[in-house]
Amino acid sequence: MKDLIKDIILSFQRQFQQLSPFPRSLDVPVHLSKDKAITIYGPRRAGKTYYLFYLISKHLKAGTWKIEDIIYVNFEDNRLLDLKASDLDLILNSYYELFPENIPVLFLDEIQNIENWSKWIRKLVDLKYPVFITGSNARLLSREIATELRGRTLSFMLLPLSFKEFLAFNHENVQPNDRYDSKQRATLLHWLDRYLEQGGFPETLHLSNIERQWVLQEYINSIVFRDIAERYAIKNTYMLKFLINYILENYATLFSVNKLYNFLKSGGIRTSKDSLYNYFALLEESMFVFTISKFSRSIKERELYQKKVYLPDLGYTTIFKHSKNIGRVFENFIFNELLRKYSEIYFYRNNYECDFILLKENLPIPLQVSYELKEHQPSGSYQREINSLLKTMEKLNADTGYIITNHETQIIEAGDRKISIISAIDFLLFDVI
Repeated sequence: MKDLIKDIILSFQRQFQQLSPFPRSLDVPVHLSKDKAITIYGPRRAGKTYYLFYLISKHLKAGTWKIEDIIYVNFEDNRLLDLKASDLDLILNSYYELFPENIPVLFLDEIQNIENWSKWIRKLVDLKYPVFITGSNARLLSREIATELRGRTLSFMLLPLSFKEFLAFNHENVQPNDRYDSKQRATLLHWLDRYLEQGGFPETLHLSNIERQWVLQEYINSIVFRDIAERYAIKNTYMLKFLINYILENYATLFSVNKLYNFLKSGGIRTSKDSLYNYFALLEESMFVFTISKFSRSIKERELYQKKVYLPDLGYTTIFKHSKNIGRVFENFIFNELLRKYSEIYFYRNNYECDFILLKENLPIPLQVSYELKEHQPSGSYQREINSLLKTMEKLNADTGYIITNHETQIIEAGDRKISIISAIDFLLFDVI
């Protein structure tokens, strides 16, 4: 086993110089890795591995580390399938046989594939080794970190490419004054349309539409069979796939396991309510779906009310073309961007609804999302959105509210309250909230 691990270490060091990892916006304080393990978690195929490569490249260039300092191990490597927690010390032992005078920096990819991995990480942190770990299972990582590492880690979530990263990926350089240049703004709107169509999974961006759907379907198969069914010995994969398809057709809406159970029961499909709750929880753990709760000062009301569900990336919305709804796509898009900036996101619902309530310094910020908000359109969405937002602002005692649209901008004053209608471009690129 030592010879294999040595080969893995040296092969990475030899080949790394040929890589050109794409820079990401996530800012990780590498200097803190001397005292805490740095955890990068996120959905499958979001780019966590290449983010590790980006960190390595950045700090090799800065002279923080030398390539001989780096240990990179991917625990999804088929050659390491038999590796157990009791074998993990072989990694350090093998390294020191190669570089006896060095202090290694460890990059451990998809570490959750090793049972009881956290005890070894705790030992590394106690011994002051810089450690960077990734995983695709949010709650597994959080649960083990909370119980074993006890404050010895800092965790950072990495999602698929944001719109700003998507522009950089396509070599579009955005300048602050572009928001005032009609030609540049038209270009940005063109790229926004493409992003709403493609999403931000890095591997899929240069594929044709049909190829993208094939790849995304394979991502889902990996979640179903590898992350969930195999790990938790689930035999009823039909119901698990049904639940995934149901979410794919009903994202950016209210979701209730109880209502889904009654729907299946009325159609003669037999399953237990507990199984549905369990499957849904596992999909949350795998970060295939995110949920937000109703805003309320009552914990009981927050937990008992239906949740709203969102996908981690817009690419998944392309799998079922017949269900693509630009309004829900746009709302999910804005949710993903909010998720990068805010730790507490809710929705509000009474006899009216507000799409998002953001908590900033414990103060609620009401925010509506509407792809189009034309004052005289037949649907009447303009007045409906504004009235719902004003009622929410009054209920929550908020002076300012926001409506994010595809391209419209306006300021509306209603007594001592102000509504800012802002375009997605301004919200995404120029920090207007």
